Amino acid sequence: MELSGAILPEGSSYAVSLAYDGARPDHLETVVPVLERYGLKGSFFLPESGLLAQPEAWRALAHADHEMACHPLFGFVGPDGGLGRWTLEMVRQELEAAQTLHREIFGRVSPLFAYPSENPTCAEGDYRPHAEALFPFVRTFEQGINPLSEFHPQRLRCRMAYDADEETLAAWLEEAEAAHGWLILVFEGVGSGERGVDARLHEAFCERLSETPEIWTQPVTQIAAALRGDPSGYDPAGSIHS
Repeated sequence: MELSGAILPEGSSYAVSLAYDGARPDHLETVVPVLERYGLKGSFFLPESGLLAQPEAWRALAHADHEMACHPLFGFVGPDGGLGRWTLEMVRQELEAAQTLHREIFGRVSPLFAYPSENPTCAEGDYRPHAEALFPFVRTFEQGINPLSEFHPQRLRCRMAYDADEETLAAWLEEAEAAHGWLILVFEGVGSGERGVDARLHEAFCERLSETPEIWTQPVTQIAAALRGDPSGYDPAGSIHS
């Protein structure tokens, strides 16, 4: 999608979104207090199991203007990253069920979905058209920075912060700045888990974002909607506040 001129808030030259996959307990216990401490909002990609385990906690987080996104196929992929025993109809039903669950808990359907792996296929082929028919914004596993002047809202790139260290995070910020781009940084565990990052490193990174006015830090859909041409951006809480 080409833009005639992506306009960031005054003083900002590039953008960052903080994304968290898996609806993990450490997201509620460790991540959220840090985000609130530094005035940041995150995008939380919720599989149904994690959402249903603590629906009130996630609803309260949405009420605090964090983004709740759909991650319904998380945990079902095979060794090759695909859904080898799933039909296209099964995938479509699972995606629609996730939307229904979000509507029941949050009062609205999330416009944002993330693929569970780098291989969005099932037994009958590529299921990306089904995801794109249901979600205007889609996060992929493609690694990289999203140019602010040209981006595809259903092919959003990211950087996976699994086991990332301070030097790696700093290099990705420099990459986004040099490209005048948008970094979607994806965390899984924070302070715990096999692919987790150190909790102190995560906090130091959030502190850096909060102290750098050149970086526009917002949830994924808020930035995507603004780049697509919605001058009001996007309210991640939606009808939670209504």
